[in-house]
Amino acid sequence: MQEAVLEIDSLSCFEKLEMPLLRYSYALLEDQKLAKEVVKETFMLFLNMASEATSPKTWLYRTTLNLSLKKIKSRKLAKTKDRQQQLSFFDEVRNSESPDLEIEFGKNVKLLRAIHFLESLPPQYKKILKMKFEDNLSFIQISSDLNLTAQQISVKMGKMTRDLNDVLHEEGICK
Repeated sequence: MQEAVLEIDSLSCFEKLEMPLLRYSYALLEDQKLAKEVVKETFMLFLNMASEATSPKTWLYRTTLNLSLKKIKSRKLAKTKDRQQQLSFFDEVRNSESPDLEIEFGKNVKLLRAIHFLESLPPQYKKILKMKFEDNLSFIQISSDLNLTAQQISVKMGKMTRDLNDVLHEEGICK
């Protein structure tokens, strides 16, 4: 009889707290699949420990928090291992007998830095670059499409060019 009451209490806890616990875990993990795993594991543990839990709601939230933190920690460890593998790759490149490989690798990194600069531009700047260099439009044509003056377009292009030039110089691509 006591097991039946315990089962009903566990079921009502599950019905009442499943969604709040999922939201709580998701807020910590930012991953829906992992949040579902954590809540499922929490309730599995709760079914085994329900008779010992004096405050089921508190126990469920605390366990959800602990399991979520455990997942975060394991993800960070996995990322650290990935970084260590990447660093060991860099060491292999540095220690390789082929200096051409290291030079080529360095050029690619510098080029990726320049590409990153272009990708991190605000959308309006990207649009101006696309219109100028891909569509071959004049500043006047661009200004009419963007509701800006030709001088504003010219100033924005000058700023982008100077900033890109600085990045290219920093990376040693241009001298």
